Amino acid sequence: MKRIVYLGVFCSILSFGSSLEETIILSEQNPSIKAAMQKAKVYKKLHDATQSGNYPSLDFSYGATYLNENPVMYFGGATVQVQSKNLYTGAIKLTYPLFTGFAISSQIDKSKFRMNRASLEADDAKRNLYMGVVQAYTAAFSLKHLIISEQKVCYASNTRLVVISITTSLLYRGGYTKYFF
Repeated sequence: MKRIVYLGVFCSILSFGSSLEETIILSEQNPSIKAAMQKAKVYKKLHDATQSGNYPSLDFSYGATYLNENPVMYFGGATVQVQSKNLYTGAIKLTYPLFTGFAISSQIDKSKFRMNRASLEADDAKRNLYMGVVQAYTAAFSLKHLIISEQKVCYASNTRLVVISITTSLLYRGGYTKYFF
């Protein structure tokens, strides 16, 4: 995968001639960097959720029972209604962790370490990609100047050959070749 990215950066530099800054900005759209950044965000949210274990919780429950007939009890010949036909119940419950044996604090520390590790992995992925982009850019830049210098050398050597051939032809015509060759 890295070779394909490097090859793509290398070819885009050669063909489009973009600057290093533009190439680095384009490399930030890399899916591996985006995935690493999302992973860091997920661990941040998990750390925030784990910290909520230190806070009290408030629970509310509500229930209703609807009976078809009135609940009654029979005493001899008398009928006594025990409760109403419709029964409503509700409860509010407040819980606060007084001592958990450091279980909550260890979970918070563990989630903090995971969050920091994910953040460092995202930064590392970004740094590695930037290093690859810079290496590909410098390789393309040096290849470009190598081609230019080879063209200059070829032009100079062709010019030198023309000068040498003109000089030898003049020397040959003048009869001076026996002194040089």
